[in-house]
Amino acid sequence: MVKCLLLQQIINGLSLGSVYALIAVGFALVFSILKFSNFSHGSVIMLSAYLGLWFSNNFNVGLLPTLLVCILGGGTLAVIIEKIGFKPIRDKEGPLIYLFVVSIAISMFLQYLMTALLGGRFFIYKPLLKTSAWRVAGLTIPVVNLAMLGASVIALAILLYVLYRTTIGIAIRAASTDLFTPNLLGINIDLVVSVTFFISGALAGISGLFLGMSLNVYPQLGGLVMKAFIATVIGGLGSLGGAVIASFMLGLLETMITAYIGGAVTPMVSFAVMILFLLFKPEGVAGLLGLSSGTTTQKL
Repeated sequence: MVKCLLLQQIINGLSLGSVYALIAVGFALVFSILKFSNFSHGSVIMLSAYLGLWFSNNFNVGLLPTLLVCILGGGTLAVIIEKIGFKPIRDKEGPLIYLFVVSIAISMFLQYLMTALLGGRFFIYKPLLKTSAWRVAGLTIPVVNLAMLGASVIALAILLYVLYRTTIGIAIRAASTDLFTPNLLGINIDLVVSVTFFISGALAGISGLFLGMSLNVYPQLGGLVMKAFIATVIGGLGSLGGAVIASFMLGLLETMITAYIGGAVTPMVSFAVMILFLLFKPEGVAGLLGLSSGTTTQKL
């Protein structure tokens, strides 16, 4: 019985960590290029969840068409936010703090806009999967958790291929090292930034759909971007590999604490771990494992 419960929590933790990984990688992608924490990423997650809800209810479609719409919608929304909110500051070569402040302002604006339009009500997805749970060897495994895990692994594998096997991926990696030098070599930096935001938004769209399916849809859903921030810091700011590993660690940690201690202390422990990494290992998991990082740590 104890072993079954432990295995159940491990499966739940991996599923939760996979969604955290999608959010964190999108978060880290933008940080690696523009060197600021983009908290408007949470609004893309929230609006993608609403988009999937509206599309699936009005067109009576299943998971795959809804997932595709959320990917395209999330990516498009992220590009629009970049063009309206961040590009004018980049063109004027404004301080990075301006980008950070604008990202928070956009996040708050969109959250309160949805609250004003729809109220603080919770919306529930209709069943998009034929089976709600599988029962195997005494375990009850929600199918949405398996779908979450599978979609996340596939999305991350595609992203890995794009970054290392395509021309635009090489340009993104070059821009993460130095945003301005590639421009001298004929690389269109605005296009690279737009593609980066589209990829980030597409990952947010996937996250928004599955979070909406498992947690319901509400205006504050985007607040889960804070989990991505914690995972990004623990993983090592700018390191995609570190962000993925830290996300799964965080998902397992939170699931175990919630199951065996209580949900009230879970956020406290997550932030405590982040603080400890900042104090004793600011390079994060990437530094521990020797993974590449898109940022350098400067001493005061």
